[in-house]
Amino acid sequence: MCRKLFVPMLLLVASVLSASAETCSNATLHGSYGLHATGTVPGGLPFAAVGRFTFDGKGNLTGKLFVRVNGNNVEPPRVFGHLFSKSRLHGNG
Repeated sequence: MCRKLFVPMLLLVASVLSASAETCSNATLHGSYGLHATGTVPGGLPFAAVGRFTFDGKGNLTGKLFVRVNGNNVEPPRVFGHLFSKSRLHGNG
């Protein structure tokens, strides 16, 4: 369940960041950003997530994501790292 929730949230963060800059590149995408999301999952159970993502300006992304569904932790906090490219941020890759 966490993987199904994690990918859309990560794409949301990347799209918001790319929309806020006229020119997006690995060099311009750097710094730490936070995420807070609430809602419901299929079946009507309450959902909440918080996370912090750090872009290093060299195409690397790291972060940690905490997810709760119906008041229960989905799994231990998700720690991740990923290499991204400008074309993927604009939907070309």
